Amino acid sequence: MWGSDQSDRRRLSLYLTRSGRKIFEDTVPRLVAREQAMADALTPAEQRELNRLLTKIILGKSNWPATV
Repeated sequence: MWGSDQSDRRRLSLYLTRSGRKIFEDTVPRLVAREQAMADALTPAEQRELNRLLTKIILGKSNWPATV
């Protein structure tokens, strides 16, 4: 479900249904655990470097092509 913000028409709010909330609550902890398991292969310094590089990629998105 979604709704528009009457005070700021640029904003849309997304609301999960009860079944959507259940899926979210069942899925997110497993995804977080999977992400941690993958990160465990790296040293803390490597994890920080990976985070730094991914942040750099994301912040440079204005240079990404519009299509693949």
